[in-house]
Amino acid sequence: MKEKIKDFLIGITEDGKSWLWIFLIAVIPTLLLYRILFLGELIRASDIISQYYWVAIDYGRTWFPTPWSDLWGAHVNFGTDGTVGYAVYLLPYRLLTYMIFPLPVNIAWEIVTHLIFAGIGTFLYCRTIGLSKFPSFLAALFFILSSEIITLINAGHVGKINTIAWTPWVFLALEKGLQEKRPFYFLLTGGALAVQFLEMHWQIAFYTCLAVGLYFIFRVASIYLQDKDIKESGRLFVYAILMVVFFFAASAISFLPVYEWSKTTERAGGMAVQEGMNWSMPPEELVTYLIPGFFGLSRLESGPDPGYVDIYYWGRMIFTQTTDYMGILPFVLAAAALLYKRNWHVKTMLFLAGFSMIVALGKYSFIYRFMYDYLPGFSTFRVPKMMLFLFVFAVSVIAGFGAQWLFFDEDENKRKRIKNILYGLTALLIITAGLTLYAYLDMEGLIQAYKSDQTRAFRWKLPPDIGYQRFMNIIWGSVSFMAMTGVVMAILWMALKPRLPKAWLLIFAVAFFIADVWSVNGRFIVTGPPPKIEKTDTIRFLEKDNGLFRVAPFGGEDSFLYSHYKISVISNYLAVSEKDFAEYRDRLDLSGNLLDLMNVKYVTLGKDDIGDSPLGSIVMGKYIVAFTDSPNTVILQNMRYLPRAYPVHQVIVEKNKYLALNTLD
Repeated sequence: MKEKIKDFLIGITEDGKSWLWIFLIAVIPTLLLYRILFLGELIRASDIISQYYWVAIDYGRTWFPTPWSDLWGAHVNFGTDGTVGYAVYLLPYRLLTYMIFPLPVNIAWEIVTHLIFAGIGTFLYCRTIGLSKFPSFLAALFFILSSEIITLINAGHVGKINTIAWTPWVFLALEKGLQEKRPFYFLLTGGALAVQFLEMHWQIAFYTCLAVGLYFIFRVASIYLQDKDIKESGRLFVYAILMVVFFFAASAISFLPVYEWSKTTERAGGMAVQEGMNWSMPPEELVTYLIPGFFGLSRLESGPDPGYVDIYYWGRMIFTQTTDYMGILPFVLAAAALLYKRNWHVKTMLFLAGFSMIVALGKYSFIYRFMYDYLPGFSTFRVPKMMLFLFVFAVSVIAGFGAQWLFFDEDENKRKRIKNILYGLTALLIITAGLTLYAYLDMEGLIQAYKSDQTRAFRWKLPPDIGYQRFMNIIWGSVSFMAMTGVVMAILWMALKPRLPKAWLLIFAVAFFIADVWSVNGRFIVTGPPPKIEKTDTIRFLEKDNGLFRVAPFGGEDSFLYSHYKISVISNYLAVSEKDFAEYRDRLDLSGNLLDLMNVKYVTLGKDDIGDSPLGSIVMGKYIVAFTDSPNTVILQNMRYLPRAYPVHQVIVEKNKYLALNTLD
């Protein structure tokens, strides 16, 4: 039996079938994310609770998408054009997920199936560029289990995960096209980019298109330097033009509505520089790739603190719900590849990693400011650090080459080179230990020296000893980093002196990586009960009114609950709104005329918002109390509301939009 187990392990690590690795890529994230898949609860993320969940309620109820004639969302805000997001209904694999799994776990299954899809794509891409099966498997795990990807679940960024999942497949198709020099694969690349665009996160799709262009140029240059065939390189450029044309043609059903819609949004014509540079990656936070909790983790949101996080984020970004950790092993393997495996693919991925990091630095990099000012597309997006998904992908592939060299390649200088890496890591440990000990011994002085940073408030009340707590969090993070680095050194040592069978060493390396990265990721997986969708007393009261009116929910029931029951509201949360609507909405209050003009007959307030104040103190002349029997909500009726359409008897021409709003209000 022992020999059979040994033979099996050797088989799967050296010459096993690809299906086994693909099976493991599917099983591992499924088991790790059991909390969101099998407990019947909803991912407790603001974007899911306040928006995505309400879309998922109706999504997938039929095999066929909603007819075009029904794509005007009359009950959402002042009316919403559904053609912008309509293309998502054309993706049958997403529909199938929602038809098989019930609410609320179908949202989680959508996320996990896309993670698995991304892992399979990474595995196949790595196989295409020459990696054997285990290094390709390891690279796939590095990518899909990285905190950059997994912690997007905490933010509720489902569309972002779905869109990222197509990136490895795009590179796979393009690489096949470059290797085989056949137009079919370039058309396949354009098709993959088009489907990625249909996933509806356009910034991720934009960054992928940019990366594809850079990858193509870099790889064609490498092919030319190897073959010295100018005609062959020219033919590849013709195929690339064909790819671009096919991409625009295949994505037109989504691209054209988005293009028209973008002219009227808050970001039309570009954003102000300060807003566009929001969520640039502060250079000092690069340390979080080694010490993930250096600046804290996540933030309080969407419910009580589950106790998974000791110190919440306090860095220079406005806030963050994610982190960037990849584990220690991928970076050590990537360093090994850069030192001892510098082929064209490693160089290409290094270039892609460096470029994506420059973009992610945003306002902290003059290069990004140039791109923002002069290159099309950049000024329409914020969150430059969103491009770090490409950094993670590139580093994962480079680390795959490092794993290939360390575990499988024949290299007569390997023992010496492994020793050199161990010496370098030992020096890093000594420096880290020295700095950590110095910081601990001079704790009070350092806290006082950096008091303005260590004690600054961040979105909520802070205890008086927050500086000490944050400092100790850094100390313990440094200790954890040294411990994790020590384990990686042990893996290198076992590869140097093979006293342990290779199969067990590889299994240990995988298990260590998962334990390392999941010690961070697990803190971001929070679930809770889904919002109730049954009719409330408030809904029943409003349904009794057969007239045409809108509701302004200033508190009480979730605004999407109203629109779900076909009651028109004016303040559903949308990530990007029409510019005119947003400017109008931001001026709304109970005392002005703007609510009257928009057919708002009812205003809802939460009883908790009112507190002990008598209801009469919030009724300002034109309102009467219409309903108070709900346990959560008070309804005020606006006695001066106007119908949806009405004649006007006087016209004032005012070209200045803000003066016009002032006049109306």
